[in-house]
Amino acid sequence: MISVCERVEQTETGEVINLSDNEKALCKGIGEMYARFENGQLVELFDPQYDPFQAHRCVQTIFDWLANAQGEVWFVENSGDQLCSPEKVSTENARWFAEKWRLQL
Repeated sequence: MISVCERVEQTETGEVINLSDNEKALCKGIGEMYARFENGQLVELFDPQYDPFQAHRCVQTIFDWLANAQGEVWFVENSGDQLCSPEKVSTENARWFAEKWRLQL
C-alpha cells in the first residue's frame, strides 16, 4: 500500500498527485477542494462551494466536515486529472484551512 505522501510528485510547476481512472471519476468540478484519502487512495472530494456572502457559515461547514472526515485529508487544487499543490490537513492546522476560505473575499 502506498501512502499519500509517496504519491506526491514534483513537477516543473509544483507538487501534484496524479489520479487513477477510478479517482478521476470522483472529480465533478475543478478548483480548491479538500481531498479525503483512505489507504492512500482518493475516496472523496469536498468542495464547500464558497460564497463570500456566507463566509462564516462556509467556514463552519468546512470545519465540521474536517472534524468528521476519516483517513487523511489534503487541501488541493483539483484539475480533474491531478491534485495540484497538495497540503496535508491535520488537527493542528484544520482551523487555518477552514479560515483560509474567509480570506478569499
